[in-house]
Amino acid sequence: MANYDENHVWGYQAVLKAVAAMRIGVPNNLGRDVAKAFVSPAFPVSIVQGFTLMVQGQIAKQILNSAREEDDAFMGKLMSAPQYTGDARKELWLAEIARHAVQTGVGKCAEMAAISFMFLRDQGRFPLDYVYWGNVVGGMGGHTFAILGRPRHSSVEDPTTWGRACAIVDPHKEQLVFPAYMVDHYFGSQKFELYLRLDGPTENTKAISE
Repeated sequence: MANYDENHVWGYQAVLKAVAAMRIGVPNNLGRDVAKAFVSPAFPVSIVQGFTLMVQGQIAKQILNSAREEDDAFMGKLMSAPQYTGDARKELWLAEIARHAVQTGVGKCAEMAAISFMFLRDQGRFPLDYVYWGNVVGGMGGHTFAILGRPRHSSVEDPTTWGRACAIVDPHKEQLVFPAYMVDHYFGSQKFELYLRLDGPTENTKAISE
């Protein structure tokens, strides 16, 4: 089991990988409010910048919505393929999400966490978790991130059990890697849900062909 320093180094590489893949920003509510402020009479010098942000944001949202529809369709394929069950489907779905995000250069927390997760998986860094809070992965009002090095015996619902070696990999919200004792500082009190855990390499690393 790696120590925190090693997990931090790998986690930071994963964050950089995800951030570098994002070529156009998808604004959240705050982003839209900021864009509107740029166009207000109080900031006439930033009118062009404000319009540019809003146009880019609308384009990015359309691309993201389209990619997510394709990702959901891909999961439909997995559901109808008897050779893939349980965690295998989830792993392949995350791989497809990451692939789409890199291809389009657009994503939010779910996509960026998937890129980081897949990077760490491909580098052989385990144990590895894909975790979220909120109703669904990537849903509004929630958040998605990865954890590297959480012990098997720990509870994903209780960060105080995650251990001193684990690193929280959060490429979207904070663009940081931080230890478990900082979870409350960055995320507050949340009900964390585990979507997928990989304790080691699997054979389910290739997407279903069209």
